[in-house]
Amino acid sequence: MDSGDETARTSAYASWSWTRLCFFISGIFFGSFVSGMLLRWKKPLLSSNFRALLGYQDSDSDNIQDEASGEEDSASLHSLDSNIIQGSSLRQQEDSAWDHPPPESKSIITEGSYKYDVFLSFIGEDTRRSFIDYLYHRLSEEGISAFGNEVELNRGETISSQFLQAIKDSRIYIVVFSRSYASSTWCLDELVAIVDCYKEMKQELFPVFYDVDPYEVRCQSGGYEDAFDLHRERFKEEPDKIYKWKGAMTYLANLNGLTLDQEKGEGIERIVEKVSGILVYKFQKIRFSDKHPESTERRPSLKEVNKYDVFLSLRHTHSTFIYYLYHYLTKKGFSTFKSDEEIQKGESIPSQVLQAIKDSRIIIVVFTRDYADSTSSLEEMTTIVECCRELEQTIIPVFFDVDPWDVRLTQIGPYKKAFVSHTEKFKQDPLKIQKWKEALTHVSNINGVHIKHEPEIEVIGKIVQAVELRLRLTSHNLEKLLNLEDNRVLVLGIWGMGGSGKTTRALALYKRIFQQFEAACFIKDLSQVYGIGGATAVEKEILRETLNEELPDVYSPFEISGLVRKRLSWKRILIVFDNVDELMQLKELAINRLMLGMGSRIIITTRNRRILDAYEVDEIYEIPLLNEDEARELFLSACPGVTNYDYYTELIARVLEYAGGLPLAIKELASILQVRCEFFLQDLNKSFWQHTLNRLRTRPIVEIMKPLKTSFESLDEDEKEIFLHIACFFHGKRGDYVIQVLNSCGFFAEIGIQALLDKSLITIQNQEIHMHDMLQDLGKKIVREECAENPPLRSRLWLYEDFNIALRSKMERNKVKAIVLYEGTSTSKHEYLNIERLSKMRNLVLLILYGQHFSGIPTSLPHRLRYLLWDGYPFSSLPSFEPYNRLVELNLPNSRIKRLWNGRKNFPRLERVDMSYSEELTETPNFEGCPSLKRLDLTGCTNLVQVHPSIGHLKELAYLSFRDCDKLVTLNLDHKCKLSSLKVLDLYSCKNLKNTDFTGLPNLEHIDLGECTSLSTVDDLLGLWQELYPLQMAQQKVVLKVLTMTDDKTVQKAIKAVADIFGVEAIAVDRKEQKLIVIGKMPTLAIVKKLKKFGKVDIISVGPVKEVKKEEKKEEKKEEKKKKEEAEEEKNCRYIHKFQSSARLLW
Repeated sequence: MDSGDETARTSAYASWSWTRLCFFISGIFFGSFVSGMLLRWKKPLLSSNFRALLGYQDSDSDNIQDEASGEEDSASLHSLDSNIIQGSSLRQQEDSAWDHPPPESKSIITEGSYKYDVFLSFIGEDTRRSFIDYLYHRLSEEGISAFGNEVELNRGETISSQFLQAIKDSRIYIVVFSRSYASSTWCLDELVAIVDCYKEMKQELFPVFYDVDPYEVRCQSGGYEDAFDLHRERFKEEPDKIYKWKGAMTYLANLNGLTLDQEKGEGIERIVEKVSGILVYKFQKIRFSDKHPESTERRPSLKEVNKYDVFLSLRHTHSTFIYYLYHYLTKKGFSTFKSDEEIQKGESIPSQVLQAIKDSRIIIVVFTRDYADSTSSLEEMTTIVECCRELEQTIIPVFFDVDPWDVRLTQIGPYKKAFVSHTEKFKQDPLKIQKWKEALTHVSNINGVHIKHEPEIEVIGKIVQAVELRLRLTSHNLEKLLNLEDNRVLVLGIWGMGGSGKTTRALALYKRIFQQFEAACFIKDLSQVYGIGGATAVEKEILRETLNEELPDVYSPFEISGLVRKRLSWKRILIVFDNVDELMQLKELAINRLMLGMGSRIIITTRNRRILDAYEVDEIYEIPLLNEDEARELFLSACPGVTNYDYYTELIARVLEYAGGLPLAIKELASILQVRCEFFLQDLNKSFWQHTLNRLRTRPIVEIMKPLKTSFESLDEDEKEIFLHIACFFHGKRGDYVIQVLNSCGFFAEIGIQALLDKSLITIQNQEIHMHDMLQDLGKKIVREECAENPPLRSRLWLYEDFNIALRSKMERNKVKAIVLYEGTSTSKHEYLNIERLSKMRNLVLLILYGQHFSGIPTSLPHRLRYLLWDGYPFSSLPSFEPYNRLVELNLPNSRIKRLWNGRKNFPRLERVDMSYSEELTETPNFEGCPSLKRLDLTGCTNLVQVHPSIGHLKELAYLSFRDCDKLVTLNLDHKCKLSSLKVLDLYSCKNLKNTDFTGLPNLEHIDLGECTSLSTVDDLLGLWQELYPLQMAQQKVVLKVLTMTDDKTVQKAIKAVADIFGVEAIAVDRKEQKLIVIGKMPTLAIVKKLKKFGKVDIISVGPVKEVKKEEKKEEKKEEKKKKEEAEEEKNCRYIHKFQSSARLLW
């Protein structure tokens, strides 16, 4: 091929490419123009929501201009859907029009010219409760606006203008003919108006025949004939009115509609489908598309043995109530089994129904007035009760137009006739009758849902909510964590406090899923089995349950371990180890995850999270305490004798408050109170409840305390002491405060508190330590049992009564270690307790008191005392301390003390002293004997005038506060001081402080000199401070003359605060070049040209520095040039990007 041909071909190809590109660009502009015009012409047909989505705004002028086109479009759409308005007298043809409804959409968008999507015409006495409420609710759920339901009660004799306007403003008319429809002149007038509007405006119209034959409506026969006879008599002088009513009724009855006999729920769904389809079709036609969104209501369910969340046990499956109960349960994602009419026939339970009962978590039993007529229903009820007792399922009874007493008392209620017949029929089998009665009594005693006068749709909502609540109480979340579809070997840990339901949930889960495994075993209370025979006993139990083998005693532990490995290796197995106390109980077993087959599961329940972490479980599920609703549901289900809930409301609230969401406590309390519900009269029973609850605080129920006591016994000695301290004294206190106190008492508080957290004995909420009420009661019970009659022989006292007894006791064997009486504790009975014998409590380690209701100062304080807090100490001096005292903290805020001690006293371990707001304190003591003191708080000591010089020798002191010490004049902390650890110095509002010297504070980080109005000189304020953060002197009326700073780095941190000080005459910075630089604006700053301390000053600047070195100016010019270059480069990049985008769009 020569070069000429090649050039010609290349030229032709380029010409063709440019031609194609031009056509493509022209097509884009033309398509945009056409689309815009079409959208403009069709704009009124879009709903207001969709127009907003596209960016349009509604206006009256637009609607007026496009009204003609809208009507034209409506007419064409009407002709396309003409199958709805073609009349037929055959019911088969009427129903066949509904067999292929338009596609459903969850998002309904209607024409903007109509105010309502649907107008409902009906008579409320026939249809409101059982039909209209459901239909209106379903239409609302689908986003369809319906007129008629909310204003039906306002209907009168003559149709109002409001209704006439609503008819004109509606897109679709639904007329519900019922038996009494023709008796209402309002409905007949409404019907005439609907037909007139339909003929004139061509909206959609279809009838619904509710428990009435279309022929009866069309020909006005039967009940309709009787109604029209009355109308003729009443309106003798208005025969045209009767003629219009009959004509409208005949016309409408000839249209295709829907006849409802039994399947009213399905009928409602067909109506909603039809309406949705019409509205969606309108929108789809506007959008030139026949696509519709797919609906995905149901969530996928797990492949598990429990196929169903809910089993519906009922008598009539075709009622609207049952239909919508089933509908909303499935819509919520709950897999639900509902028996059909064929399954209910007969006297025996079909196998599929029996299996469905076993495979369901929750069973809803709907009692109706004729429920007992069916022997199959009674057999089903008996089976349900047996399965629930065995599998621990949940029953929710629903009493539909029947009272619980009617179900319970079969000999006198509506079930009497049925049971007389059954008794006659089953003469040879009286036990069958007895079982039926017992099953009915058992279920009717369970608190359920009672339908009386409220709308059924609201009751259905309550039932669905109850199902959601009960499923949360089951092990539904545990099943998700187990992930049974995963083929890996997984280990699940269940962790929670004693009595929280760990074993109950694990057992319920085990019973539901064990059939999916080749072998399964549930080792209940492993710690007890292990305690009896060690790991060998546990392995024997595993073999016995998984393989049904009893091993003789001749086998050695080694042989038993070998059998476990041999028999269970590579099998898909489920094992539950319940109540594991120690890690070695698992480690010593021959079984582990490495030897098990694919898909195996190990479940471990324990109170100690550390075991689960060490065993490296895959998931940890913390059992939460029940919330208020869950606790109430559990209590009512466990205490079925409470039939009059309103009467017991306050007492139930007290019961639940005491139980604190602990399932074990709720069940035990319900069982105790239930006994009285059965035998006592209502008033006597209420009194019994009150006395029982009053007694519980001092005498807790043994059955509740038993598992909690087990948790306590698993602690080591220090952890037990910390537990008892928190239970008796520190519940609800800040964690840092509790740790501080416990550390002062000689404990390793951080370690102990973490151990209690891991064992679910305490929780941390908002930085506060909380302990469950039951655990607090347990701790106090343990202390009381140390000596029930003699408080002096107990380790802890927290009641004034017991403290008073201990003070008056002459016993020498006093064992009290801790006394804590918080502010607010009643002192009315024991005012001015004499505490002289406090010195006899030789074992006292912790003393916390509030108030001044004490007399008789003790001669000395116990030498073992480590922590002393006495808020409002009423005496002017402290008792003497015994030699070798162990005091760590001395806190006497708001005291009347004048002087802590005279001369030198040895407190080798004293770390904190708090004398804040002790207004009678005049001087500080000699601190030479306090080498470990770290914190000294003298805030608010308004009469303090003298500070002992020994304060300067506290090498460990880190915090020192003289805040609000008004009379303090001098504070000398010069270079002779040894306060090398002091970091915080608070001198705020020391208004008379004049002379200060801080040269001995090399490591100070924070100083507050605010409101020091008399301060004139601060000598070397920042001389040696390397890490000063905030210097707080701002906005104060100071007369400070000279502020000297000798460290440039410190200046950068402090200068911002200093810049706000008014009245400062000079700020000097000692640098190598001896130049004074002031940064910031200081309006009252006077220029000082010479400072004696620094000699010659080269530069003085007020405000920003005006004189800059040449090098600095050069650097500034370079920086400015660099910024310009960067800006130019960025501008070029934007231009290139814009060009590339345009080229890409063109291509």
